[in-house]
Amino acid sequence: MTRRGPTVARRSLARFLRERRKELGISRERVAKHAGIAPPTVNRIESAAVRAEVGTVAMMLDLYEVTSDEREELLDMARAAKKRGWWQRYSYKIPSWFSIYIGLEHEARSLFQYQVEVIPGLCQTEAYTRALIAAEPLQVSPEESDRRVAVRQARQARLTADAPPRVWIIINEAALYRQVGGRKVMREQLDHLIEVAALDSVTIQVLPNTSGAHPASETPFTILGFAGPRDRDVVYIEYRMGAIYLEEPEEVEMYTTLFDHLTMKAPDRDASISLIHRAATSLTSTQ
Repeated sequence: MTRRGPTVARRSLARFLRERRKELGISRERVAKHAGIAPPTVNRIESAAVRAEVGTVAMMLDLYEVTSDEREELLDMARAAKKRGWWQRYSYKIPSWFSIYIGLEHEARSLFQYQVEVIPGLCQTEAYTRALIAAEPLQVSPEESDRRVAVRQARQARLTADAPPRVWIIINEAALYRQVGGRKVMREQLDHLIEVAALDSVTIQVLPNTSGAHPASETPFTILGFAGPRDRDVVYIEYRMGAIYLEEPEEVEMYTTLFDHLTMKAPDRDASISLIHRAATSLTSTQ
């Protein structure tokens, strides 16, 4: 039996319930009547907007004639979806669209990310993160800044935990030279990036400025992979006020092909670390 965290369990269960209902041609109204819930609640369960009660899921599975081992697996998913992840203690301040990402990131077995302008959150130092927060157009309170830093550092703990995910990050070279927080903060950040790149489970490549045009020049993205056969990979694309989650196989395949293209265009791991060293060395003189 695959062990799942609450975010992946809820999304995988929702997808199964939605697809099985459509496959059988059963209306939401009929499901609602059978399960003793309102029709809009069926829609919210199928879209993973709410955590379904285990008893409700059991009644839905009865209607869908799901039996035996498959039924028990799905009920286990419903139980897993009711659990709370560490990030949910911050949920009153984290936008719901980003809370979903944190849950997926925490539960992923692999993470492939392309970043354009900044060092990725999983690799940021505290000072670098605070400098980014300070650059926001609207002032952020010290308490809010502390909370954001705490969340980011908690996310980073997964990299050095037991059974860490496979992480592969491609960073535009320009991000190495953007002096976020000034020379001292940036030098510390680049030194830390080199340390992260040395982890066995992490590969970091730098896409040089000399590499020219490429098809991902304006679109940072992350591909999250999961272990369970029911758990689809997800492409995460963030924008200023929200995020897009792509799960259809053809969508994931397109971004996987794009990522593969970038890995071939960028220098290998050792050459990329040399580029980071070069950028760090350029910051050694004091001004």
